[in-house]
Amino acid sequence: MKLRRAPIVLQVVAALVIAPAATAADYAQCNAMQERFNRLYISGFRDFDRLMDQCDNTTADDSPENVACSEQAANKARARISKPMSELKKEWREIGCPGKPSEPDL
Repeated sequence: MKLRRAPIVLQVVAALVIAPAATAADYAQCNAMQERFNRLYISGFRDFDRLMDQCDNTTADDSPENVACSEQAANKARARISKPMSELKKEWREIGCPGKPSEPDL
């Protein structure tokens, strides 16, 4: 009778030993994804800043052209990162990372 219980006990012990390793791997993968998210998010801000510099160089600060240029800069920067950002968020959910990727403090 004791011989039959031994394999079950070994399976339970093995599961407990392997589970933390899987959790650590998942944690590392989620951290890596958060870093990718941060880089992507920051690159969007850099694009926006570069485009805004072009607006400032070509129009007066209070002109309607500057407002239109600023809106266009925001739309262009957002469009450049929207597809990779949505793919990253989809991958985040597929892996099962907790919560959502958080925006970095700038």
